[in-house]
Amino acid sequence: MVDADGRRYLLMSSGDMYPLSADGCSIVGEPVNVYRGWEIPDEYDIESISMEGLNIKKVGEYYYLFAAEGGTAGPPTSHMVVEARSKSVLGPWENAPFNPLLRTQSRDETWWSKGHGSVVDTEDGRLFMIFHAYENGYQTLGRQTLLRELELKDGWLRLKEGAISLPAPARQKVATASDFVWQTCREHNISERFYIGQDTLRLVPKGVSPAEGSPLLARTSAHRYEVEACLRLKGGKSSAGFVDYYDERYHFGFGFDRDGLLRYRRGQVSRAVSKCPEANREGCMWLRMRNDANVLTAWYSADGRTWHKFPWGFDVSGVHHNTVYGFLFLRPGIYAGGEGEVEVTDFRLTNLDL
Repeated sequence: MVDADGRRYLLMSSGDMYPLSADGCSIVGEPVNVYRGWEIPDEYDIESISMEGLNIKKVGEYYYLFAAEGGTAGPPTSHMVVEARSKSVLGPWENAPFNPLLRTQSRDETWWSKGHGSVVDTEDGRLFMIFHAYENGYQTLGRQTLLRELELKDGWLRLKEGAISLPAPARQKVATASDFVWQTCREHNISERFYIGQDTLRLVPKGVSPAEGSPLLARTSAHRYEVEACLRLKGGKSSAGFVDYYDERYHFGFGFDRDGLLRYRRGQVSRAVSKCPEANREGCMWLRMRNDANVLTAWYSADGRTWHKFPWGFDVSGVHHNTVYGFLFLRPGIYAGGEGEVEVTDFRLTNLDL
């Protein structure tokens, strides 16, 4: 934070403010507590008090402070954004009489646990609040980013009603391998085990289940989607498959090796007889996995034309932060186990919502 005289400060979630050097790279004094939050009414159902994410925006004669309270997850009505104003960054800060500025009022709303807002402005002078929330019924997708426009009214920044006049985000019906920013879970050097080409993916296997090695992960906000690809095993003891992956403990999916079909579930690997035994022995199989509103099913094929359904399915609706913690989300991914290498071609993710 920079005040009107150019002095720099570091504002903490505790409400403490540290003075910084002129270049902003070091603390040069003791902290001063400038803000103690807004008292949450007892009738609110929250996760915890948890004041955090303080940020300040200067508009006109006032500095406006925004703080997250109520806990990021927990009950649908937990999280919120509260507002205060002052003519000095050091206070005193006056809480808005209408607090909270932003909050989910009812579990019937589309977006739950709305909070952690930060204010940005545009070149034409408009103000927007960026915040996150969970989608009702799809907490498995994790915290998603939302936007509301603000307006200055009676000396306070208020949420502007109505639709935002911004271009709608582009959404692809079909995405291929080159369309993704591929991710891993806790394997930070993605190039160590994964080669990502324009049309081909190569995975170095790790472990015998997704509990022992991160899949190569994509991300989608679709409620319903399918992933499909041709997977080729380049080792006698390799295996591969598709998973919906939260973390090492919670993952669910379908795969194959040269002996048959595989089911991945929370670190366990189960087997079944394949209807395409020759394709298994050759180590080349087409797979298709569908997530239909948190119901997970899959198919396999020797040629990408005639499909057979895996004899398993999963309900993954309960796999999210409120139940298993971690602040993560379910992502479709490709797992490779055993030894050698797995080559993936013709990968595509189809958004069935569109």
